[in-house]
Amino acid sequence: MNTKEIDRLAREWLLEAGAIIKQEVAECKYQISEKTGPSDLVTSVDKKIEKFFAKKIAEFFPTHQLVAEEDDAHKFSTFKGVTWILDPIDGTLNFVQQQANYAISLGIFEENHGQLAYVFDVERGSVYSCIVGEGVFVDNVKVERLRVDPSLEESLLIMNFGIIASNYLNLADAGRRARAVRLYGVASLEMMAVIVGQADGYISRSLMPWDIAAGYIMAKELNLEVTRIDGSEINVLETGSLMIASKEVHQTLSTDYIKKTEIN
Repeated sequence: MNTKEIDRLAREWLLEAGAIIKQEVAECKYQISEKTGPSDLVTSVDKKIEKFFAKKIAEFFPTHQLVAEEDDAHKFSTFKGVTWILDPIDGTLNFVQQQANYAISLGIFEENHGQLAYVFDVERGSVYSCIVGEGVFVDNVKVERLRVDPSLEESLLIMNFGIIASNYLNLADAGRRARAVRLYGVASLEMMAVIVGQADGYISRSLMPWDIAAGYIMAKELNLEVTRIDGSEINVLETGSLMIASKEVHQTLSTDYIKKTEIN
């Protein structure tokens, strides 16, 4: 695997894809449709960006496989060689409603080992990136998390609305114990908040492979705790829960809340 060449091309394609998205926003001609309901949307831009990456990968790396959100041809349940896992627009609802707070999310694996990761905040122009073994960067500045291992009381948590509304596993109570809880509506950027130290824990009850891939690689690179909510290991190609946190916060959430409640 030529990591440097893949990194060069991935960055180039991300910027090209971002330019396509901005043009689509400016022209405001894209189509919007529902998948499972009014809050689960897909646009013609999602599909266009996925096709853009599929074409580039097939041209430059014909033996690589692509796992992505929109096209059933891009669904695989096992790693084989090099696998690109892509969310062409993470936060489609935000994209439609706000034209902000969305991102392109990309994780690249060799067999089942994460090697490269990118989250491109298109509207802000920020690229979060990682080559495993070299650290995590934001716009080529290396991430140094200043609050390395705060207590829960000192922490800002991010968790999805369903967890808060139902007090799932008493995690809403954990949020009350924390300094604050936030919700952005875009998994990749919520994970990036933890990656750079703007937040100390991220919890979601159900995420798809393309939601998880990039953040998972970066969290591992920074030695953050990254597991399913029940503490089990993550198979990135499987749908499931996610908890990324600094070590003390992860331990407190697990011991004081999650393990004291039956997980459904």
